[in-house]
Amino acid sequence: FSELKIKDLIIKNRILSSPRNINSADLKGNVSEKTIDYFENIAKNNIGIVTIGGTAVNPQGRNTITEMWVGREYHRKGLKQLSSSIKKYGAKATLQLSHVGPQGNTVYNDQEVVGSSEYIVPDINIKARPLKINEIEKIEDDFANAAILGWESGFDFIEIHLAHGYLIH
Repeated sequence: FSELKIKDLIIKNRILSSPRNINSADLKGNVSEKTIDYFENIAKNNIGIVTIGGTAVNPQGRNTITEMWVGREYHRKGLKQLSSSIKKYGAKATLQLSHVGPQGNTVYNDQEVVGSSEYIVPDINIKARPLKINEIEKIEDDFANAAILGWESGFDFIEIHLAHGYLIH
């Protein structure tokens, strides 16, 4: 339970909450009061690092229509409130960024399913449309913009979700 130092950042202990996505954003991906309350409650329990999981970099990258997504200026206020609510208890805040890619499902998200190739995830059974080069470049920009906005909004760490068959897995 001792503290940990990473460069100039001192983490109060080595307890890390795993990434969680509670699907409580509005349709524009904004942080909700429910999201703030949920993660603030985790931070209150002497956690060293609290990780906001599965935050999409654009609407197409969401699992559901109520998943947070970030990267636009109008997301800044909610992100600042979220990171501040975690940090006021001495915890560090991590924002995990993702794009579901071929794991997308039009039943839960109103967006087209895309991937690096034409692919069908067996348990979802929706064929992903291969991305074009300009679309890949746009998603790269979306990841960069989301990371910058998260950092500028007070998150101590930015994590890229690279598992579960997501777009950049």
